[in-house]
Order: sequence, then structure tokens, then C-alpha cells
Amino acid sequence: MLKSAVLFSHRKMQFHIFTEESLKPEFDKQLRQWPDSYTKKFEHRIYPITFSVGNPQEWKKLFKPCAAQRLFLPTRLLNG
Repeated sequence: MLKSAVLFSHRKMQFHIFTEESLKPEFDKQLRQWPDSYTKKFEHRIYPITFSVGNPQEWKKLFKPCAAQRLFLPTRLLNG
């Protein structure tokens, strides 16, 4: 999906990736292996999954981390 976005965009893009701590190195590694024709057209930042409301342990019991993270995405994007 990211490669398609880069391929069809005429502007430089920024990707904000939210993932579990253990997956961050693999995301970074894979994105850096793309050909220069792709990598020069985007920047990326990788963020840890956090729970900004309530008790994080409760959220972890209710949902998988990535599923719960989307509930907090608006707050994360506004607050950095």
C-alpha cells in the first residue's frame, strides 16, 4: 500500500507508522531497502503504540494493541 502511494504521488510524502516496539526495526529495515527512486519520494517516522486514555492494561485486555491504537489515533496526531 505504501509503495503504491509513493508510485502514484507527484509530491514527497510523509508516512506516520504506529506499531509495536518489537516491529519497529523490521519496518525501518524494509522501508530502507526500497530503491532510491522510491526512498527519495518519502520520509517516515515510526511511533510506539500508546494508550492515552484510561488504564493501558485494561485496553490491552480488551483489544489487540493495533486495534486499540486506532481509537486513539486522532489524539496522537493532534498531540504529536
